[in-house]
Amino acid sequence: MTAFEHISVLISIVIGFAITTLLAGAVRLVHRRDSVIWYWPSAVWMVTLLIIDVQVWWSRFAWRNLPTWTFATFIAMLLVPIGAYVLSALMVAEPAELPIDLRKEYYGRRQVFFGVIIATLVASYLPDLLTARNFGNPYDASTKAVMLAIDAPALFTKNEGYHKLLAAAALVIFCGYVTMLFSQI
Repeated sequence: MTAFEHISVLISIVIGFAITTLLAGAVRLVHRRDSVIWYWPSAVWMVTLLIIDVQVWWSRFAWRNLPTWTFATFIAMLLVPIGAYVLSALMVAEPAELPIDLRKEYYGRRQVFFGVIIATLVASYLPDLLTARNFGNPYDASTKAVMLAIDAPALFTKNEGYHKLLAAAALVIFCGYVTMLFSQI
């Protein structure tokens, strides 16, 4: 077993938990649909997070030829899957009271949710910084910078128009990002 194969097991497990948590939460909401007040930005974020979860797993394969793995590099590589799991868990967390008001839940968790997005985006630069001493592919680095710039205001504003636009923009930007950088291994 190579070092990459060994390391990728834990990364795959964490991403598997992220996907399972997100899908199970979405299915629970569908089962309880009569007790759910839907909020479309939450549904868009669920789709975006599913794409992010799969892309995080997919993109890790690019590191298969790294000649030397350090514990620091491994931790840096693991931070993004951990962030993806936390985001998935936050998006589908279920309140105790009914009905489940997804708008209320979204705004109640928005600071933690966007704080985790920002921390995860920052952490996503670490593997390249540790191994190549740069920010990696320029398109990759600049897209992450754009996402940081548009996600940061979400920490501070409850403006519904901004959050609706952000949900749609994040999905479009991330789909473009995946298409440009990760359409093939």
